Amino acid sequence: MVPVSGWVRTATAQDDAAFGLVEETARLMADKCFYPQPVPEILAGVMAAVGKEGLEVGQAPAELKGLSEAEAWSYFKQAIGELAARPGQRMSLVDLVETGLRRYCPTVDDWTKYYTVADYGRIKRGGAAGAGSIGINLREAANGEVFLYPLPGGPAGFAGIVAGDKLLTVDGRKLDGKPIELVASWIKGEPGSQTTLRVERRDGRAELVAVNREELESAPVMIEKEVSGVTVRIRFFSRDIAERVATALKETKVVRGLTIDLRGCIGGSMMAAVETADLFLPIGKRIMTLAERGEEVRHFVSEKEPILSLRSVSILQDEGTASAAEIFIAALVENLPSQAASAGEKSYGKGVVQLEHELAGGGKLHVTTGVIFGPGGKSWNGVGLLPSVGNNGEIYPKEAVEVSNPVAKPRATVKLVD
Repeated sequence: MVPVSGWVRTATAQDDAAFGLVEETARLMADKCFYPQPVPEILAGVMAAVGKEGLEVGQAPAELKGLSEAEAWSYFKQAIGELAARPGQRMSLVDLVETGLRRYCPTVDDWTKYYTVADYGRIKRGGAAGAGSIGINLREAANGEVFLYPLPGGPAGFAGIVAGDKLLTVDGRKLDGKPIELVASWIKGEPGSQTTLRVERRDGRAELVAVNREELESAPVMIEKEVSGVTVRIRFFSRDIAERVATALKETKVVRGLTIDLRGCIGGSMMAAVETADLFLPIGKRIMTLAERGEEVRHFVSEKEPILSLRSVSILQDEGTASAAEIFIAALVENLPSQAASAGEKSYGKGVVQLEHELAGGGKLHVTTGVIFGPGGKSWNGVGLLPSVGNNGEIYPKEAVEVSNPVAKPRATVKLVD
């Protein structure tokens, strides 16, 4: 490949910081990502993403794919560096590479994301600002849109927020592709204060909804005893959720039906979901299967006798039910077809494990390292779980991929010798 412009650009002090972010991100993705790509292909993708900003970056980025790593790095640094120095070009070198990383990472898979240095700093600062909450879970769609799922009895639901409302602005601030964690920090604040959300209803109407922040109980599980039975509402699969559920159910002394409400539950710890499912399954039942890059496929099996003997378990789900909550649903409905049933709407469809890595340069990378499969060997990733009620007991859409399918396995990478 010929030089970018025929002249050699002089490196600046900014280069180390900017290119260091790309180097660390590219290495992690090449080494850890479930669907890995060689470094030259990653660099080509970042350059192509920068090009989508309307900026011409050297020759066609696709040409980098045929180079060795050293050759690709040399061309990448020269091309991006020259672009940053181009007269009239207002983006700094750091802005250019971070824009490329932010746009490129989600093209690898729906869950791989890059958080810019500025956004990640705001997220960390926002996490310490104010304990007031409006009792809501946020779900981010693959296209970046954010949907709201109010928790039962919380301020958001009382103010009129309905499950599935799309969030447009927070106190006038547009989302503009900002990380969902940052958006969540905008919603939080001092107890007693108010936040105004602009939402789009399912019928397309946009409304402003003012919600008072309160200091809410942060317990991840709530137990409600009713005449018809006991309802367990799980907000989040925290690491101690299995112990909390077991203790609460023993104290409540369930004698009739049990309802487990997972509506709006965005997930949590994978192992917490496995341990919670173990509370209800006979010994030796497969709970889930995990396929990770470079590792033997692992099967997780129930190890304890169930804490309750129940005739029926009803599980409630909606579009906000995701990740660890989906592990739990698949484990119970597949293993206990005559006892457990799920009802509601199709779930979110996130069936992966991820590595969250804070980069030395201040940004953050979420990279997908494995795919989760249910007891029968099918994955709900990207397609969700159907409610078994109304679907003849079937919870997997026809698009669900089986663990034996080559599509579900990481492909090998090819590295050219420098």
